[in-house]
Amino acid sequence: MQAITPATPGDDLAARPRYARIAEELTADITAGRRGIGTLLPTEHALCAQHGVSRATVREALRQLQDQGLIARSQGVGSRVLASSAHTNYVLSARHAAEAMGYAAKTRLIIQRRRHVRANAALARMLGAEPGSAWLHLSGLRRLAGETRQPLAISSIYLAAAHADLADGPEHLATPFFILIERQKGIRIEEITQDVTAGALTASQARALHAPAGSGSLHVLRRFLAADGKPVEVTRNIHPADRFTFSLRLQQS
Repeated sequence: MQAITPATPGDDLAARPRYARIAEELTADITAGRRGIGTLLPTEHALCAQHGVSRATVREALRQLQDQGLIARSQGVGSRVLASSAHTNYVLSARHAAEAMGYAAKTRLIIQRRRHVRANAALARMLGAEPGSAWLHLSGLRRLAGETRQPLAISSIYLAAAHADLADGPEHLATPFFILIERQKGIRIEEITQDVTAGALTASQARALHAPAGSGSLHVLRRFLAADGKPVEVTRNIHPADRFTFSLRLQQS
């Protein structure tokens, strides 16, 4: 495998990070079969010497491959090739609340059903709301932008009835509802809770997600609470386990 040659002035590759270029070269070797499933990639030290970059650059390149499901990395062993093609995997990398709740920037929600509901006892427990409270329920499939094959998740959004009109305009296609509630309704979101649980896909969920029935899933439940502690929006996303990674990087103030 040849080293990446420096970009010449005016070359559009010059503006791209070195780790991305190294990751693309390694990916090309894997997808072309030059590095077979089960084999080990060169060590970090060898990749550093080959490309003339720092260990941090090489590690970021390898992380890109790991996020795509192409390799597995383990200390003392190295980076082993797991697959010859990348998975449809969404990595949500967050440092603060807006990022942690930010599906919308890289995904699109295709709403398949819209209905007004009143919360029975079971739904009220999930929402953290009063039984009998009124909600607008939007449900559908969430996909990565540009992805037409495998959905990222089955999504449900519950909006308190007082804010249901926000679903009538186009703004929610690009902006999360909790941000619209703050901007257009003047209601500050004081607290966001998130619960992530593991499960197995039911037959109907598996069909919708084009995944094997009984395979692993991640359920992400988020509640957006106003100053009075009551939820104004609740979202629930069911992901096939191999299509979603939540990476949390918090910065100290």
